[in-house]
Amino acid sequence: MAAACVARGSSGSAAFAQNAEAKYSTWSKVEAAPETRAYKENLREGGGLDATLRALLELTALPQLALASNRSTIERTRRRMRELLLTEIADEKAFEDASQVFLDFFGKLARDEDADLLVRINALLLVGELKAKDGKPWPPTAGPLASAARDAKLPSAIRVAATAGLARHAEAARATGEDASKALAADALPAIVAILQEPVEKDTSVELDWLVSRSLSMLPSLGRWAPKEVAATLPQLLAKLLEDPLRSVDVRVRAAAALGAMVVPTSGVNGPQVISAIRSLAISGLEGDDAIAASRRLEQEYIVLLGAPDATVAQPAGPPGLGQPGTPSTLAITEQVGRRAAWRLVTLADAIAPLDGKGGLAVLSTNTGTQATDLAKILRDFGMNLDKIPDKQSLNDAVAAIHAPATGTPRPQAPQRQPKPEEPAAEEPATDPAASPFDSP
Repeated sequence: MAAACVARGSSGSAAFAQNAEAKYSTWSKVEAAPETRAYKENLREGGGLDATLRALLELTALPQLALASNRSTIERTRRRMRELLLTEIADEKAFEDASQVFLDFFGKLARDEDADLLVRINALLLVGELKAKDGKPWPPTAGPLASAARDAKLPSAIRVAATAGLARHAEAARATGEDASKALAADALPAIVAILQEPVEKDTSVELDWLVSRSLSMLPSLGRWAPKEVAATLPQLLAKLLEDPLRSVDVRVRAAAALGAMVVPTSGVNGPQVISAIRSLAISGLEGDDAIAASRRLEQEYIVLLGAPDATVAQPAGPPGLGQPGTPSTLAITEQVGRRAAWRLVTLADAIAPLDGKGGLAVLSTNTGTQATDLAKILRDFGMNLDKIPDKQSLNDAVAAIHAPATGTPRPQAPQRQPKPEEPAAEEPATDPAASPFDSP
């Protein structure tokens, strides 16, 4: 979702210098051009990327991304460039040479301050979409993407595009195996650590939250390859993020997940302090959702009491607790909010004590191990209950249950409530650090 959003972002007025020299006025004319057909035929038949074909790319085809005439279809133009010009290349060296032309051209364009911002964003998105012949991200793009992702001088939207591409590399490396993750870590880890260390600025807090969230999702698979000096400080950095009230709830949840995946008894992290921070985080997240729900409910009641026109419009029927608009009797908890709350609780539970019994924050202290695993069970049980029945009662039950151990009351059990017939039971919420009910937290 993030890539699509930035691809359609606002554009400035700067014109790319090559616009005036374009041989063809639109990308569709390039696709139909005889030299483009000759390019395809030559490379399909095993030819190399000679000077003529290279010139077609650099002077005719690739500059099309910056043309104002292609602005309304820039996403399609970006996709078609790769599909038309980098597929069906028989010779391996020719493929590598053509891909390198793409990387050099669009990497430079993405950093061109005189170019239109929308063009720069799409240029870097295209770099992140370059693929090897096996369909995986093309390895040479990892370094430039990491460099752009960590460059605080670049516009946030460009850094988002770079980080999205880098995350694609991380996902592919994790699926491929340890050697791939180790190779990627050399480029990606310095960028990830730099992003995690950036101070929060009010004007860019939303963008930084996204960058930090993506970086945290990559860390568990790459962090084990960190140099000793970096590995020694990562747990403390993650603990700091987890405890930072200036960060969003979702960023702090992801920090807990990454810390739980990487921590060992010798990490130098204060176990009781971290467990206490997770308890407070879980409660503040739920109470924040409850406060939003209460505000929504008051707004609905206000509309009805005023007799506003909106209040008389027939609303679709729906189950109580799912926040149907215009019905003040509802509990004003949307299903999406309930599922997000469930994801948070189950993710925090896994950060403390994963179901497979391997690792987790509970290993940090034998004195608090039982308390930590008890908290993990509460978070998981009531998170699953919220996922099954995402209403205010489930939310209130979870808040009370998480508070209970801190107040000395007996550990509560998740209520045996069943969804109403019109409320289908949800699947178990995903607990991967990269997962979320939202595309972009």
